[in-house]
Amino acid sequence: MTDARTAAHIRIPRAIGFLVRTPVWVAVTGALLTGCSDPAPHGWPASNESRAPLVVARRGDIANYPENTTEGIIAAAEAGADGIELDVRLTADSVLVVIHDDDIARTTTGTGLVSEITYDTLAAASVDGGLGYRAGVHRGLQVPRLTDVLDALAEYRGLLLFDVKAPGRVPRKAIVEMIGRYGLADRAWIANYEPSADADALVVKTMNASITTYLPGRLADRLADHPHIDYYLVNASELAQLAQAEDATAVIAVVPESHTADESEYLSEVERLAVSLYLTNDLADTLSWFALQ
Repeated sequence: MTDARTAAHIRIPRAIGFLVRTPVWVAVTGALLTGCSDPAPHGWPASNESRAPLVVARRGDIANYPENTTEGIIAAAEAGADGIELDVRLTADSVLVVIHDDDIARTTTGTGLVSEITYDTLAAASVDGGLGYRAGVHRGLQVPRLTDVLDALAEYRGLLLFDVKAPGRVPRKAIVEMIGRYGLADRAWIANYEPSADADALVVKTMNASITTYLPGRLADRLADHPHIDYYLVNASELAQLAQAEDATAVIAVVPESHTADESEYLSEVERLAVSLYLTNDLADTLSWFALQ
């Protein structure tokens, strides 16, 4: 399923080996919204000595490989990503797999819904679409099991963001137990979506308080009471609102919707706001940009 590269070749991300950063603007946790005075945000990642945000590869290195493939995820680790985001779903026979859509038609040669087919059926299909896919270049790639990806990342020491899709179907218990088996709790982040974001986060925290929880969603979602959410993730289009919001400290990650001609200006604003995590579609370019600042 994977190419000739092995976990032994994975580079340690730049985030490791330095002291925890004390942010100038962003000291963002759910606890801050509920009156907790603890100055150390839960799950705040170790960073480099610069003020640049930690760079997280969205669905792997999708500038060079198809999204959510083991090959692309290994490539992101090798390139020095501070973190990697993975989309997680559950097959009909209860196998955790790494894929964004429930309908497999967009990214594979197969048909059907992940939630309604077995892993063997899913594995029989080849990746032939999605972000990063190039016809004639990427052949024979498959949708990986989550265990395949975690095994391949055995030497990786960056953050892992588990964007759990269809949270009603994917038991938090299964995700948390797997994170525990792989010894990832202090580096694992689990997404929790509305309308049950805080309840799902409570399940995670009850099982393993070391795991970081985050809420993807609209900027307004963070105004609700989420005592068990550690971080809030917003879309790139809301960056301007972030600068004006009185509770801007509640937002710590910005997801770019696309790379544009004014990317440099956009990244400058991300850095100015002291956003702690930046999810990118173009890992190499983003790492290079922050390295030059």
